Amino acid sequence: MSGETYENDQAIMLNDVPIIRSQRPVYPTCERMLATGYGVERDFRRIADRINEPYQGFDDAVGRIVPVLGLLADGLYAVAEAELYPTDGNGHFFWDVPNEFTFQPATAPVWICNDDYSDLVGEMPAYVYPSQSTDRFDAAQVAHYQEMLADPPTFPRAIAYGVRDLAAVLLDGHHKAAACTLARKNVPTLVIMDVTWASYETSDVVRGKVRPDAHPSSVTIGGFTIDAATLSPSQIELVNRRWQVYDGEIPTSQTHLTDRTWPKAYSLSWTAYPEVYQFGVMVAARDRLDRVDDWLREPSKHEEALAGAILALMKTDPARGRDIALRAARDPAGPFLRLTAFQALDAYHDDEVDQLFIDELVANDDRSDPVRQIADRHWVGMNDTTPAPRHPGLFPPLVDDEIAEILDSIVADRHAQSTSSRTIPDFGE
Repeated sequence: MSGETYENDQAIMLNDVPIIRSQRPVYPTCERMLATGYGVERDFRRIADRINEPYQGFDDAVGRIVPVLGLLADGLYAVAEAELYPTDGNGHFFWDVPNEFTFQPATAPVWICNDDYSDLVGEMPAYVYPSQSTDRFDAAQVAHYQEMLADPPTFPRAIAYGVRDLAAVLLDGHHKAAACTLARKNVPTLVIMDVTWASYETSDVVRGKVRPDAHPSSVTIGGFTIDAATLSPSQIELVNRRWQVYDGEIPTSQTHLTDRTWPKAYSLSWTAYPEVYQFGVMVAARDRLDRVDDWLREPSKHEEALAGAILALMKTDPARGRDIALRAARDPAGPFLRLTAFQALDAYHDDEVDQLFIDELVANDDRSDPVRQIADRHWVGMNDTTPAPRHPGLFPPLVDDEIAEILDSIVADRHAQSTSSRTIPDFGE
């Protein structure tokens, strides 16, 4: 919100080093501005082998990250398992965010208000921000994790720290997240969350500061509220410390954490994942999927609800989600529903879906249109230099320029035909 007033600089510290910086708005429901920090790679070298072993269950994984918790400030923390998107939710591959302070919608709750329902979605990390310099990028390490993705249950978890609402910062796992990006998968992550809210009596707060001997009635961590009576005195003390103002100096010099030109396989990868508002409508729709048939009777009146339903069904009932997405992509629909439908269908590579994307390439010559960008990328494998095979033998290894020429020839050929249907050409083994 460009008209918002922003207060003092803040930072999340790891071993006394700012790993992400923020500027807080006066109104707590507004998005924050985030900027990159100063890197964490030295802190993890000595424990990397342990935390990168194959996953063997939640309890075992939490035990491995105890050394990481020791690098954080004293506090009361919870650890949860989640699948995060390798993007900031704001048009960037997670390792390609701006270094300077930038408004980040993921740092505020998402208000959903339409003719079908109203809801508030927040306090559940979904997007990631980097804490490691792009100078540390190692393509061989990404390839190693790509191989490990062949066995998803044992894929080692990334480690993230919840920043606020839907945003988290990666503490470890940048190459894991890059491998997931190339596979268009979410990132299996252990998320560390601290206290986000505590309820105090008015007398416990003096001049905006919590008294050291205060005793809250309830405490919220990561969206879960617990009765403070169940906490020990030492845990209450840690909760009260959460509201103490850091009196050290936070560096404000320009950082260069993200300083790399990424190939399109990475730089455009964010289009494969929901942006923040899309995530909000997906979460809001999850408990209302019994109303989908009603929404489908008049899609134009239920655009947001259907977009959320498509994203939710892709997880719970992919076949139905695909069918609804195809209908939304073909029928006249608003831009939000249409974009969501194409994003969902991009994961499929059968004749019907591929034909839809060819039709889009023919009809849409606006290369700045996000739907056109998805259609372009649909034919290019998530690889640095060559396309991955979509169907056995469909594409030989080609570089991006060759793919562009083939796509242009498809479009030109399609314009020359009088029929409206066409099968995908076989370009040889």
